[in-house]
Amino acid sequence: MLNSVAEVHEPVLASAERLEVRVVDDERGFDGLRHDWNDVAARMEPSSPMLSWEWCRQWWRYFAGPNRLQILTFVRDGRMIGIAPFQERRAGIGPLALRVLKPIGWEDYGNQGMTEHLELLFPPEHRSELMARLAAWLAANRVTSVWLPSIPEGEAMPRWLTENAVRQQPWVPFHYRELPSDWLAFVQGLNKSMRSNSRYYAKLLIRHGHSFELEVAHTPEDVLRALPAAVRLHRTRANAADVSRVQHHDHFYRPDRVAFIEEMAPVLAANGEFKVGLLLLDGEVVAAQMWFERANTLFLYYSGFEPAWAKYGVQLVTTLEVLKHCMSRGVKRVEFLRGGGQLKERWDSESRVVRNILFAPNRAVTGALQLGDRVRLRLRRLR
Repeated sequence: MLNSVAEVHEPVLASAERLEVRVVDDERGFDGLRHDWNDVAARMEPSSPMLSWEWCRQWWRYFAGPNRLQILTFVRDGRMIGIAPFQERRAGIGPLALRVLKPIGWEDYGNQGMTEHLELLFPPEHRSELMARLAAWLAANRVTSVWLPSIPEGEAMPRWLTENAVRQQPWVPFHYRELPSDWLAFVQGLNKSMRSNSRYYAKLLIRHGHSFELEVAHTPEDVLRALPAAVRLHRTRANAADVSRVQHHDHFYRPDRVAFIEEMAPVLAANGEFKVGLLLLDGEVVAAQMWFERANTLFLYYSGFEPAWAKYGVQLVTTLEVLKHCMSRGVKRVEFLRGGGQLKERWDSESRVVRNILFAPNRAVTGALQLGDRVRLRLRRLR
């Protein structure tokens, strides 16, 4: 049972009953959702490009594997107000079939997925009634288990969910910070250590006779040209030993992940939603930062640098130059995406805290399925 989570009130349940749930279970139907999907995603807070139809559709092409589509759309008076973008793994046939639901974007490879911002597309103004309607649908459709992503701490939940919560992953923070319009005001607003570092490393580079500049790739063509260097630096930093005490994951450890971002990035760049910053030191690329932009918000994505230049803080210099570039164009907020740690907390950021929760009416069957998944993961690692 969920801890410290209240149940929704009866008026919300009654309102949810008037919502029609329509299931999209094939790619043609998925393609037809583009307009409504993006309309709903735009009302999320915050709304990152990783919630967009374009991102999720491309993710499905690359990473769906044997899973099936099971997208739930919630419609009232002909208007779509919410989407539960599920994928389904099914075993068996007929009424005894096992049905496991997870969000599109969820990966089971023992490492972080490419989708760092994963949510039900339930805009804040409709979230309570959408959760109630979702719970009613799950109860009526004999779902074996379902992972619901990014459940905020203390959120009121329908009874079916509170009674069938069987596993809760650790709380995960999403750090963010509001940005002033003036760069000097931003630097002055940092804590003493960060204020000092923001000046020290740039001066150190200059004092040692180096010149640096940030080259920003923003057109689809420029982004595609910049990505190989950014991916290489990301992998180099992740695989380098003793560069820092912080563990950095290699998010491009498989070729399909590289292919995914190389195909996805130009699509988003065409809408001004994906950019790559390369730090050039004496004309040589030594650090990189990928980021998304939407609604005057930048979402810092994957980064990397040459370990030989670590003592000059080239990754911090790159991030600062990206922030300066974005603020000069009117960006008002930076989102550091999933996870915590000193690299994000050092910005004196605020955070919202969420967790993924597994719901299952049949705990024994779900436990057996999870055990099978863990065994398959271990066997995959041994190959």
